[in-house]
Amino acid sequence: MSNINVYDTILPKSGHDNKAYCTIVTLACVTGFTYHEANEYLQDYGKTADKSCGWDGWDNCMNSLGNTEKLEYNWQNNNKITINQFVKKYPRGTYAVGVRGHVLTIKDGKVLDHMYKPRRRIFTATKIN
Repeated sequence: MSNINVYDTILPKSGHDNKAYCTIVTLACVTGFTYHEANEYLQDYGKTADKSCGWDGWDNCMNSLGNTEKLEYNWQNNNKITINQFVKKYPRGTYAVGVRGHVLTIKDGKVLDHMYKPRRRIFTATKIN
């Protein structure tokens, strides 16, 4: 499994004072939006400069994209899966993945994120078709 730091290429060099920008970067990765387009899109779902849109806002945002498939995992019981296991199970496709307090993209077996933590447990994933 490999990790690609997309934050360097997606985050603008200046003009981004957002906290919790993992949602912006992940939305940009799965849709092809620019950073600013993704940020504007997420504002409709509750994203502000100081906070994320929350899990309900994130789910609503993913549903609004259309042509998506939600995969549910529970990191507290038998239906748990780590990032590493997910990549092996789903080697093809584009997924917006939720772990505790963070979202990231997995695209064709590559983790697109600024940190490499393959043992983090996933609790939600949305396949972008």
